[in-house]
Amino acid sequence: MNSFSPSLIELDNARDTAPSGSTLRRHALIYQLDSSAPAPDVAPLSPELAIIRQPDSALTESIRAARTQLLLRGFPSSRKTVVVAGISQNCGASLFSANLAALFSQVGEKTLLVDANMRNPAVHHIFNLKNPKGLSDVLTHCAALSETLFSIDALPNLTLLAAGTMQLGSSELLSASAFHALNTDLAGQFDIIFYDTPAFLESTDALMVAKYSGCVLLVVHRNQSRLTDVNAVCQQITGNGIEIIGSVLVDY
Repeated sequence: MNSFSPSLIELDNARDTAPSGSTLRRHALIYQLDSSAPAPDVAPLSPELAIIRQPDSALTESIRAARTQLLLRGFPSSRKTVVVAGISQNCGASLFSANLAALFSQVGEKTLLVDANMRNPAVHHIFNLKNPKGLSDVLTHCAALSETLFSIDALPNLTLLAAGTMQLGSSELLSASAFHALNTDLAGQFDIIFYDTPAFLESTDALMVAKYSGCVLLVVHRNQSRLTDVNAVCQQITGNGIEIIGSVLVDY
């Protein structure tokens, strides 16, 4: 991938059912870069969270490697928000962002995971939430922010903001000044914020969120993402003055 230069962290889907004594693929193939309190609602844990179900698995270790790379790059610091988005739909970006946010919360960072994918939301499924009010309801002034933040009992430093009520015109909502104001408000309440967004090839929503975030972590699926699409998306992102802090190659 010569046309862009983010670090590449390869994840596998190794299972805990591997034979005893076998060598798990514990790897993080890293190529150098160029470069308010939550509401009292408590969400149950999800079986899809590898860091909970398989805390010592190769998959979890690989996601920890991604966390380490972000920490080494100064996150969180003056830069608090990261867009986690795939190249194409259903490439595993939502599941990756959920696990990464949970891992950041485990090192004591006050972490917020925002589902900004109003077209195909997934965070409430991953965390076994009912489809509650969330981001869209805050942006349309149908709910206060304090009513839409959910905490995780076993992950006390993690807070969730679901996508909320399905809305037409999600791009317009994310382009409005209300989203910019909300992003600023959230940055004052949390140490680090992860935005799960639609894939870049699906809509312009991810680009709009990235405009306010300033940086993107790309999720590339080994068997789904085409090199030409990856190059085109990277050119689109950097052409709008947004930093690509890394890319993650997944296979699950």
